[in-house]
Amino acid sequence: MTIYTFLFPIDQLHPDSARKSAMIWCSPDRVKAWDEWFDAGKLPDNKGDCATPIAQTALLGQKYNVNATPTLVFADGSITPGALPLDRIEAEMKQAEAEIKKLPTARK
Repeated sequence: MTIYTFLFPIDQLHPDSARKSAMIWCSPDRVKAWDEWFDAGKLPDNKGDCATPIAQTALLGQKYNVNATPTLVFADGSITPGALPLDRIEAEMKQAEAEIKKLPTARK
């Protein structure tokens, strides 16, 4: 199983999220920067002024009507907006995997 995390700032919901997302993206260790922000609210020490894919990610989100964070997209293409309890995420993942296995050209 692979989990992809995209920085998808929605300033209307989370003021200043675009600037904070850029600061995380511009960090030399993005995973560490994300973990520190998520766990402790600590932002990296930079201005967030490097090139980022945040605008392109926002356009992709608009294309697929993403309007909440988090938004979960499962392997079968089903989309669930908002946070879910762990047991529900696990159930949704198992269901998506089962649906994919039913396809004639199953992705492995």
